[in-house]
Amino acid sequence: MSWLTVVLGAIVPYTIALHPNCSTPQCNAIWGPGGCPDLYSIPADLVRPAMQEGTPVAPGKRVRAVADGFEETAAYHALYLPQEWSNGSTKYPIIVEYMGNGPWSDGFGDVSTGRPEDSNLGWGMAEPAGTKYIWISMPFLTSNLGKNTNISTYWWGCPSTNAAKPCYADYDISPTMAYLHSALNQAFEMYNGDPDRVVVTGWSRGAIATGTIALHDDKTSALFRAFIPYSHLDGDCGWVDGSNYTALQERWNRIGGRPVLYLGECSVATAGGPAWLEKIGQNGTAATRHMEFMTTGFANHNDAWVLRNSSARMYMRSWLEKVLQ
Repeated sequence: MSWLTVVLGAIVPYTIALHPNCSTPQCNAIWGPGGCPDLYSIPADLVRPAMQEGTPVAPGKRVRAVADGFEETAAYHALYLPQEWSNGSTKYPIIVEYMGNGPWSDGFGDVSTGRPEDSNLGWGMAEPAGTKYIWISMPFLTSNLGKNTNISTYWWGCPSTNAAKPCYADYDISPTMAYLHSALNQAFEMYNGDPDRVVVTGWSRGAIATGTIALHDDKTSALFRAFIPYSHLDGDCGWVDGSNYTALQERWNRIGGRPVLYLGECSVATAGGPAWLEKIGQNGTAATRHMEFMTTGFANHNDAWVLRNSSARMYMRSWLEKVLQ
């Protein structure tokens, strides 16, 4: 690891830790020789609000909410209404976000709990943060365990809350799918969510879910205007389908040319994205013709990159505004 002292905004000097393993053309173009830095060496300019328990839904508050039909289970989501929200005629775009696997950590200080309330991406998508969008941090759920149906922090659809290994015959995606539809209907009916302007995003496991869940079937696919996966794509980890190539292709085809912004650390998106599309025969197809690839400009596998000022965050915000017009 090397170090580089730069001046951000020509005001305050910071010493930035550079990762040689991220010396890619894209990272070098942003940071110079040495590649993308460790995000922890750059101060955050945003703080994602914690989810509040037992607090009524209100503008500018991130609260624990439960979708209709799941009141007797342990399932919940984190719901945020923008600061300017009012119960009038205005319709608000919705960001649906899925979290990465957890408990997880790496050698760079990156961690994930796997719980919906600890997701960050949606908080960094508005300028200024906390405005414009209804933000739903959606849960992954276990298989249908009745009243014991719970948050799954590692993968989803198994009888355990930590499905580190596939459960094969016991796999059941239906609670996760039902929760998504119920929570969105709740946002449409109760909080003026705009059904024509819903975007889905996610980190790692959550990025995979922008395909495996958001494109699971025609009815679900029709909910989404655009897709922002961060660091993984549907099928590239083998979860869910195994060797079911037909189901994977059906999901990718459902994109149907809608906008996709694939972000990743280092060259995960810029090199890995096109390589994966090529492998599954989707590179340059009608389905993916509006898919873009971009580095976050950081070395870390960590959604906290959106809490720091960067060219990727600025572009993501402008891209989102454009696709929701």
